[in-house]
Amino acid sequence: MYIPTIFKFFSLISAPLFGIIALSVVKNTPDFSLSKHTISKSVYFIKHPTKMFIFRLNFIVKAVLDLGFVLFLASRLKLSLYSPIPALMILSAILFGSLSYFIMGRFTTVHRVIVFTYGILMGLAGILLAQMTGNINFVKLTILLVILSNFLMISFFLAKKINVFVQVICMSLLYGWLLLLVFRYL
Repeated sequence: MYIPTIFKFFSLISAPLFGIIALSVVKNTPDFSLSKHTISKSVYFIKHPTKMFIFRLNFIVKAVLDLGFVLFLASRLKLSLYSPIPALMILSAILFGSLSYFIMGRFTTVHRVIVFTYGILMGLAGILLAQMTGNINFVKLTILLVILSNFLMISFFLAKKINVFVQVICMSLLYGWLLLLVFRYL
């Protein structure tokens, strides 16, 4: 199956687009603080129905873009969608999209399980992708970034200090890795 090359860039679009939309929704939201809350917790402060719709739709848009990238990746690397890398990434995208329904407040525990599962599955997929490149330095970098981002996220979560800035740092680490993957290995 041929997937257009443009789908390769869906991975590079999805995270920044998600961040821009999320920040534009929470901008000027009373009582919401980037240093005290996460993007997910902003749901407690969003009162306008249109903003809530955009907030939820944002998760689905990112998931769809990520699924497009998985299709490109599977086609480019000649992988079955049922093989480990695409399967992990598809499951991750679906889980991320499901966060539009499983919001904080109504489904806090489920939401948290999904978020951490998403991070672990994407980390595993990233390590497997790095191994496919055959570059041991890229594999080591990948493992380091996966461990570092997950450690930061879990540590700040357990210390009850997680906020948008921590989320941005963790996502930036992984985004840098993604840039390397897309432009050097794909």
